[in-house]
Amino acid sequence: MNNDAAMQPSKLQPSEIGTLAGELARSYADFVKFYRDKMEASAEEADAQARRLGTPFREQILSNPPEQVSWHHLSLLAEHDPQEAQNVWERVKRAARDELESGHRAAKAMAWRDSPFERAQFLAVHDSFIEEWQPRGGIEMALIDMMAHSYSSYLKWMNTLASREYMQSSLDRHYIEKQGRRKPVNMGDEDAADHAAAMADRFNRLYLRTLRQLRDLRRYSPVVIQNNGGQVNVASQQVNVTK
Repeated sequence: MNNDAAMQPSKLQPSEIGTLAGELARSYADFVKFYRDKMEASAEEADAQARRLGTPFREQILSNPPEQVSWHHLSLLAEHDPQEAQNVWERVKRAARDELESGHRAAKAMAWRDSPFERAQFLAVHDSFIEEWQPRGGIEMALIDMMAHSYSSYLKWMNTLASREYMQSSLDRHYIEKQGRRKPVNMGDEDAADHAAAMADRFNRLYLRTLRQLRDLRRYSPVVIQNNGGQVNVASQQVNVTK
């Protein structure tokens, strides 16, 4: 049995019903237009194709990873079983939340062809910032993501700069040993090193700017906690209130 089918019926948030209905209607209209324009189907045939959901295709939709679920898939499910469509939509949202909270969403923004170790390197930075700051809510979490991005980018450009400096130093030693003088300066290599240094400095400044924003947000957003007995803690102050 599909896990989503065994769940308690999900309930859409009122604020998202209109948006979802619009997306599903647009997907249906696009599918009908494709069959009419590209497949030269009649209006009735195109409508039938847009609404057809065979058992194999239904099972494929239900087993698809969340990132592969399309609006057309949800539109088809909603046509035949609205509750099942809602369950799949909730599964997609849960996966998106898990990806965000785990740091993998932020990590993917940095990735091109990242390896498992490179992904783990980013998450190590990200998790260490979370452990120290204990972010309170989505805004602070977003700032943590940005700090992890800028610091990881800073490390990459520092590595690029160090690699170029090492190569230049090795070439200089080779020229001195073989020809008794340093290798003539190549302006392209010099520009590349300057660019790497400038990029490292840029991301260092981005990191420090985001750190200040997080610090200021924490400083000017006092936490209010009401304890038993009517005592209210506001930041570092305690105020006693009577009932």
